Amino acid sequence: MFPEDGNIGLKRLTHYGLALRIFNNPDSIHDTKDKVQEAVESLKSSFLLLPVDYNYSFRSRLEEEVFKMHDLVRDMALFITFKGNDKFLVQSGKGLTEWNPRIDCIKNYKKISLMENNICKLPDYELDLPHLDTFLIQYNKLTIVPDEFFLGMKELKVLDMWGNKISSLPQSLKQLTVLRLLDLYGNKVCEISILGELTCLEILKLRGTGIINIPEEIGQLTNLRLLDVYCCYDLSYVTPGVISKLTRLEELYVHLSKEGNCKFLAELSELTLLKILHLKVLMNCIIFP
Repeated sequence: MFPEDGNIGLKRLTHYGLALRIFNNPDSIHDTKDKVQEAVESLKSSFLLLPVDYNYSFRSRLEEEVFKMHDLVRDMALFITFKGNDKFLVQSGKGLTEWNPRIDCIKNYKKISLMENNICKLPDYELDLPHLDTFLIQYNKLTIVPDEFFLGMKELKVLDMWGNKISSLPQSLKQLTVLRLLDLYGNKVCEISILGELTCLEILKLRGTGIINIPEEIGQLTNLRLLDVYCCYDLSYVTPGVISKLTRLEELYVHLSKEGNCKFLAELSELTLLKILHLKVLMNCIIFP
């Protein structure tokens, strides 16, 4: 799914694996990471995965470990997935500027990766992809997603749009009722109330977006295990009662960068499964009435 010679992050693989139930739904994100780590070490010992020298690039800082797939192994994996029953369409890192697939040729695909291209426009019509569970389109140049785009992807579990410049969410997004992972990292999205419809979400990444508040609709996402709203420099308000409803949270990343209301801090005691908390607020933030 990743580009040739592209770095693969341990944390990203962990989140994909959890959302796709590759590891039979382990009890926690940490348990999933342990299983991914074990698999990675096994593949590295067989030289099927190659270690990558850690660097301090923006992307690498977000991963606990990075590695890459041997070219021959990648080619064989693509051949197998193309011929098998679970078809993959992998056009990552191909320099594409647009994507206009033939509808009759993509219907049976289960996973599509268009990451790391220069795509600035998606089809403005419904795509019939009844088996698709993974759609990766991070690191492109999208500013808008047509409202009809996701209507035919009702089995989607993983949607990664990190690193685009999308300013608003399409109405068809709320049709993705079994979606478990949504990554909007770095987009310009401000309004996220529509996400309250996605009640199966377990991992929601909004880091670096333009959101100014966490609306009450987010409180409907009671299956969330990870919520990331770090580095949202306009975020100043978390609706009271939202955080305390997210009782399955294991990881929470919050950064209130503007003077605002931080009364939600008192709700953190309700999160009994919380393992990781990254919290940054201004000193003059209002915590108590």
